[in-house]
Amino acid sequence: LRAEPPNVAVFYDPGNPVMKKVLKNGVTFLVQEQRTGATVAGAVALRMGTYYETDEDAGRSQVLIHSITAGTRRYSPVELQLQILAAGATVEASVGADLGQITIKTKREQVQRAADLLADIALEPSFPDTAVENTIQRRLAIAAWENESPLKAAYSMFLGAMYQGSPMARPVAGTVTAISECHRRDVLALHKRFFVGSNMIVSFVGNFDGKKLMTQLEKRFAAAPPGAPPTPAAGDPVPLATDTTVTAEREMLANAFVYGFPAPGYEHPDY
Repeated sequence: LRAEPPNVAVFYDPGNPVMKKVLKNGVTFLVQEQRTGATVAGAVALRMGTYYETDEDAGRSQVLIHSITAGTRRYSPVELQLQILAAGATVEASVGADLGQITIKTKREQVQRAADLLADIALEPSFPDTAVENTIQRRLAIAAWENESPLKAAYSMFLGAMYQGSPMARPVAGTVTAISECHRRDVLALHKRFFVGSNMIVSFVGNFDGKKLMTQLEKRFAAAPPGAPPTPAAGDPVPLATDTTVTAEREMLANAFVYGFPAPGYEHPDY
């Protein structure tokens, strides 16, 4: 053990114990005070993504999560950006193979405003027509690029071989066909499916009054509709033989190599 010199601030503070509460509608809250910092971070996390998609809607979770921050019923797209700017906040949204999240980060003085903005974005998105259409076009370009990129194509071959027979065999970006046939009504239906009480975990960490923030979050997210988490798409991976070779040929001016392995999932004892 090494004694710390006097008058030296500790760089890392594990913070106070995590406060947890579950509302009647199923929303779970995790709040932790870390009084030594100057920033606050919050997130809404949900089960969504490739694991919960079929071939018909592969990639539409990407459209949903990347257009959800465009505007809300309370704030137009321009007004929402002004509110985020006024709060000195940054907002990001993303989705992977089985987890989607909306995050917000700001200064400790703006924690209440940040919590309100996060609730508005998650529960009352407006999905403007232009925002949805622009997102569809961007996601189409990404899905097409992943088919052409040597490294992405090699990784897609790995997914197809390792997880064949299950939804995880598809690229996280989705398919060009499913995304091109996506409409605003499909995005609204996905939001109704995923953003339900038992599928949302709201967490905040930072320099704030934990009890006060918890009360505020309870009031805002009480409006979340009750509902069960989504059911994974059908299909379990088909085990491969010990030695399995998958080959494909194409002309390309690049080298690509992918090494991967099936990682244990969140509910697996070895996670």
